[in-house]
Amino acid sequence: MAAAHADAKILGWRWWSPAELAGTADALWPPTLSDMLTPWHGTTEGSPPPAPVALGYVPGPALRRD
Repeated sequence: MAAAHADAKILGWRWWSPAELAGTADALWPPTLSDMLTPWHGTTEGSPPPAPVALGYVPGPALRRD
């Protein structure tokens, strides 16, 4: 997995608090990630989940044809 992340230029991964996401200057994808997660803040087990969010087309790595 580390090699795949390196190929995709992913420099690292970790858990972020909502405040960290909202206040970071780091490039995140999607850029509006903090806003997209806001409906989830304070949800409790058993409550209906927020509506799904369509991200549109998300390009992946090119497939090799050997």
